[in-house]
Amino acid sequence: MQAEALSGLIRRLAPGPTVIAGGSGGSRVSMLAAARVPEICSHLAIWWISGDPIGLMQLATYYCGEAATLASSGGMEAVMNATSWAENLAKSEQARAYIRGFCNGRSRVNPF
Repeated sequence: MQAEALSGLIRRLAPGPTVIAGGSGGSRVSMLAAARVPEICSHLAIWWISGDPIGLMQLATYYCGEAATLASSGGMEAVMNATSWAENLAKSEQARAYIRGFCNGRSRVNPF
């Protein structure tokens, strides 16, 4: 809810891509706003991510859980089909090429 409010405020003020910064609980709000509406964010600065180890594990699971599970059972080819990555992979040939590099057994791929 707070991330939606933050991204809505930035869109309403319309300053263009914005540096989003937050500490403690605001770090999570900042990350979520930047992840959900990437066009509003030029840079992301976070510090003192709150939530102790349990909270941090939940963040990691939220952002990477599906891909990690798929990678462990079906390799990077399976990650290419992750629903949580579908939108980003559809938007970026660079991201698809990077993941494909891992599918083809190359551990280091320069996507740039």
